[in-house]
Amino acid sequence: VAKGLSAAIGLSSIAAGVLIKKMADSIDETGKMSRVLGVTIKNLETFKLAADLGGTSMETFTKGAKQLSVASLDFVSKGTGAAADSFRILGISVQELKPLLNDQVGLMGLVADRFNALPEGALKTATAYKLFGSRGTALINVLEGGSEALQQIAKDTERFGLVLSRDQVLAVEKANDEFTKLFSVATGL
Repeated sequence: VAKGLSAAIGLSSIAAGVLIKKMADSIDETGKMSRVLGVTIKNLETFKLAADLGGTSMETFTKGAKQLSVASLDFVSKGTGAAADSFRILGISVQELKPLLNDQVGLMGLVADRFNALPEGALKTATAYKLFGSRGTALINVLEGGSEALQQIAKDTERFGLVLSRDQVLAVEKANDEFTKLFSVATGL
């Protein structure tokens, strides 16, 4: 009995360690991704929840957001680009878009509002593809409800306690990086 209990405690400890490591990896990824996208951790948590509720992954959302940023810059700086027609279809002008180039949340909200006015079908699908890249159609459900839905999701992330402070995330990132170095040394032996 004692051996079985010891084994169960050992397995529970391993499982808890794996869970903690996965949580640390997720927080670490959130911190790094917030810097890549140029959004606060709170806003990134909002986007994560929106992606989950929309039935897509954060990876897909992130790729789409990056593509939207590139498309927006092309449209504002040259009036061209793969998504120029899509911005015109959505009725988004260069003047509206320019102040949002450094505001991913505002940009996503504007696009979501205009996108929701499109009828379901080929035009909506093609517009999503041009704005967000090859996986853009996976973001159609994320944009549903427009900026108002995104604002509600932001409130929900706070209400559910899903938002960590920048300092908390940086501390987890630092610890996780140290674990990664330690693991690299241990496996390199």
